Amino acid sequence: MLCAIVLLAVGSHWQTPEKDGRPVDAKAILSTFYELMHDAPTAKGVIKSSLDSHPHRTEFKIMRPNLFSMDSEDFDVRGDGKNLYVHTKGRKDAMQFHQTAGAPDICGFEPMTSDEQPSYIKAGTLKAGLFRGAAAYIIPISDDHAKMGGAVNLYIDQKSLLPIGCEFSSKGKSSFLAYENVELGTKMSRSEFLWKGEGGSRKS
Repeated sequence: MLCAIVLLAVGSHWQTPEKDGRPVDAKAILSTFYELMHDAPTAKGVIKSSLDSHPHRTEFKIMRPNLFSMDSEDFDVRGDGKNLYVHTKGRKDAMQFHQTAGAPDICGFEPMTSDEQPSYIKAGTLKAGLFRGAAAYIIPISDDHAKMGGAVNLYIDQKSLLPIGCEFSSKGKSSFLAYENVELGTKMSRSEFLWKGEGGSRKS
């Protein structure tokens, strides 16, 4: 996942969310969540993490079918549907890559960039719990990180069903990404996702 590449390896100061194990209609909730995200034309929000004692804040935007941007104090990312531009602050140029299908693949937002249901929707498994004090549904994710012996959980808000966080666990340690100010359906234009740096780009 691009989100994991850019933001993972974070040491979290948040406690592991509590799991209360109450019975819920998992398939119905996951179906409603999928429809909510898949039908949204756009999404935006803030991803917060903590590297050591330094808070990290990244703003992101997604526009169907395959446009996205990420901005932080350290880097900018632009995906225009064909190419992916990663710009490190302080440099004029950006690294240019081929944009893969389904990018940016931010945990919980995959339904917006692919018409194929994520495996965690098909699995139909979730539990009720808490994430940073908020009532949430906890959805186990199967991806490359999990296949290497780790575990990934997606957290969605119980009322809005919007994604509110993601947990990465491995070898007894957990890292968290928190999603804040998530909004669906905000008006956006294609020009917001184009790389406009004066220094051009370098293909990689």
